Amino acid sequence: MPKLLQEPPMAMRRKVPVQTETFLPGVNPHPSLATDHRFLPFPATGREEVPYFAGYLTEISVRPGQELSAHVATRSDEHCYVDIYRVTGCEDARLVPKLSFVRRFGPVQPHRLPPSAAGRRLSPGDADSEGCRWPKVDLLKEIPADWASGVYLAQFCSADEPQGRTSDRAGEDALFIVRGGGNRPGARILCQVNVATWLAYHIWHNRSLYVGRTEDGQRLEELRSFKASIHRPGIGLCYPNEGILSPNPFKAAYTFAFVDWLEREGITVDFCSGLDISAGHVKLANYDALVTIGHDEYWTADQLDAVRDFRNSGGHTIFLGGNLVGYVVRETQDRTAIECYKLAGSFYSSDPHDNEYGDSKESLDPLHTASPTPDRLLTGDIWNLREGSTIPTTGVYNSAWRPGASRELLTGGAQWWWEMFGGPSRPPCGFTICDPDHWVFDGLQVKEGDTFGAETKLIGHEGDGLEVKMFGTRPELTFADGALPGTKLLAVADCRRWGEWDFRAWPPTFTPGQREHLGGTGGFVTMVLHEEAGKGMLFSAPTTDWVFGLVPSIDWTATRSLEPPLLPPDPAVEQITRNVILACHRRSEPA
Repeated sequence: MPKLLQEPPMAMRRKVPVQTETFLPGVNPHPSLATDHRFLPFPATGREEVPYFAGYLTEISVRPGQELSAHVATRSDEHCYVDIYRVTGCEDARLVPKLSFVRRFGPVQPHRLPPSAAGRRLSPGDADSEGCRWPKVDLLKEIPADWASGVYLAQFCSADEPQGRTSDRAGEDALFIVRGGGNRPGARILCQVNVATWLAYHIWHNRSLYVGRTEDGQRLEELRSFKASIHRPGIGLCYPNEGILSPNPFKAAYTFAFVDWLEREGITVDFCSGLDISAGHVKLANYDALVTIGHDEYWTADQLDAVRDFRNSGGHTIFLGGNLVGYVVRETQDRTAIECYKLAGSFYSSDPHDNEYGDSKESLDPLHTASPTPDRLLTGDIWNLREGSTIPTTGVYNSAWRPGASRELLTGGAQWWWEMFGGPSRPPCGFTICDPDHWVFDGLQVKEGDTFGAETKLIGHEGDGLEVKMFGTRPELTFADGALPGTKLLAVADCRRWGEWDFRAWPPTFTPGQREHLGGTGGFVTMVLHEEAGKGMLFSAPTTDWVFGLVPSIDWTATRSLEPPLLPPDPAVEQITRNVILACHRRSEPA
């Protein structure tokens, strides 16, 4: 088994790797370059051989007894049906959702626009922040009680019969969640779906919370939006930021992978969005455990408080994802959008004085600037710079920079971004076991120093962690970073060498207007467990790609492969997930 690496000297952090044929930019482009790739944007002419419809639901999360309505637009004069499916897993290694038919509605009357010779989008230019504003189509006065809680998909089409599969054209499918009541037998675990993160990365017309697009196609972060609407097609299903070279999977893929595993395991789970928890639409007290997965980056202050209170009152919290609780958001008053006012400065710049934390930490939030004593829990900022903000909730902090420390202090957490911009793929990296006798590893024949997950590149493009000190090859938590007393270190992923490389000298592959940035930063990604009398169990496996270890998936980092490698599920990831979920059941049984 590979030994854990020692902390590299600071001088090594500016090395540039030797250019090789494997890493030549532009060779073997990513498969998403294919013109028929299902996540490419689709401008409509109205003369398509198969009529094109785009749509979204009035609410992205609903409950039984609530009305169901949609908004649909087209340039075609054909009739339109709305088919409802429940997502039951993944069709293939690209994590395309597997669907179970529920009901067909229609034909309905969509919002019809005139044909366009050149092909144009169906929405106004400010749709990403203000919504598409298409007329409402009523589908159901009351959602039936027998619609099980889960992730659902509405498909807008003219086919005479339901197709039973997702569309190849972005916008024709719309995801939504059906919440549960939390009082049916077996429904003792609640899965929080990171809808706010779906919204933040999604571009339907020209802007996300990260970048904006000029009329000539340049992508500039200075043009980013501070508001992301729920009323847009394709949320969760399109590539983040519409960047087709990005190896990041579409945001809902994490949820589909987890659903696939739950269905195979026969585990009953209720679903909701993080915004539901923020708004009080679900009662956490009805559940024994809360699970979050994937890339759960955007949280409201009310959501964080609710989850923390849930754990403090005895509820178990399980974090199977990374970049946890990154940015602060708030819902608009009508709950149709989120707002996130990131500080001034460049996210991608390598200049330490021009970074995501802002030039002179200038706040762009109107609520912040309007008050002499702004409430920083409500105004736009990043959670990980606040003392005691993320660790009491998630058990880890979500950045390689310890709160209050200098930017060069790489201790906990790891990030590998370069592959998203044409650079080399992420190094294979998994977790090395520190405490093989812990019940988390029950059913696995492992010993201290064994590593799992490297073959599946389990440490994703972003991971969280705690400060670790090496005693020879044995890692231990320092507890100098605010780690909860009594936290048990179960396994670590040593990503410190990720901080050595600076790819600014790489041949330029950036799009016009895009700034250069560091390819990766690295410390330790720490799998931890915390238990305290009177509180629920807290388990954290803080890497974005943890749930991809539960299913076969393609190597999303293989940006130069026309046929990206297939990564198998990891038996250790499956067993650990199974042990933790079952432990929540056992520990909540009456004595």
